[in-house]
Amino acid sequence: MVCDFAQYYGLYHLREHQPSLIATLAAGLPDNSRSKMRASGMLLTFEQLLLAKMLDDLEWILWSRTEDARKGRNRPKSILSKIYHEKTEEIQAYDSLEAFEAEYKRLVGEINGN
Repeated sequence: MVCDFAQYYGLYHLREHQPSLIATLAAGLPDNSRSKMRASGMLLTFEQLLLAKMLDDLEWILWSRTEDARKGRNRPKSILSKIYHEKTEEIQAYDSLEAFEAEYKRLVGEINGN
C-alpha cells in the first residue's frame, strides 16, 4: 500500500494523515495498482492477460500450419498456463509497519554479522 500511495499520490508517511483520507485514497487506487491486484488475487493486469493470450493464439496459429501440427506433436506450451499453474514463491507479508521494520533490522543484522 505504501508503494502505491507513493506512486499515485506522492504520500510517503501515511500515519500523518487521517484514516478516513487513507481509506478514501485506497478505494480510489486504479485496478492495476499492486494493492488492488493483490487483494483481487490477480497475477497480471488485464492488458498483460490480453497480450499473453494473443501470444498463445499466435503461436498456435503458426504451429497449426506446420508438419508437427499435422502429426499432432510439439504443440506450443501456453504462457498463460505457465503463469497460472506454476507454483510461486511464498510471499512474506507483515501486519504492521513495526513488524516489517523489526524483521528488516533482524535481516540486516544477519547480513552485517550482528
